[in-house]
Amino acid sequence: MVKNLLSTIAARGPLTTDLPDGIYAAHAVSAAIQAALSKGANIDLIFNRMLRVLKSMHDSNPSWGPLNVKHPGDVTKHILNGTD
Repeated sequence: MVKNLLSTIAARGPLTTDLPDGIYAAHAVSAAIQAALSKGANIDLIFNRMLRVLKSMHDSNPSWGPLNVKHPGDVTKHILNGTD
């Protein structure tokens, strides 16, 4: 997972925030650390891109939305009367 994010965070082009399932904040931070340790790394760019990835993850996480969800693992879609 970290390897997939490494090129996204270290690149200078457009940042994609459409991440596959299974990518977590720890992966983004680890990828940013690895990118920052590489020779000639632009640490400001890497740090800002990492923050944007983390912000995107936060914004798309339903447990941080307007609902008061004590256990994020309990967030599921419920179908009522056969309709969405």
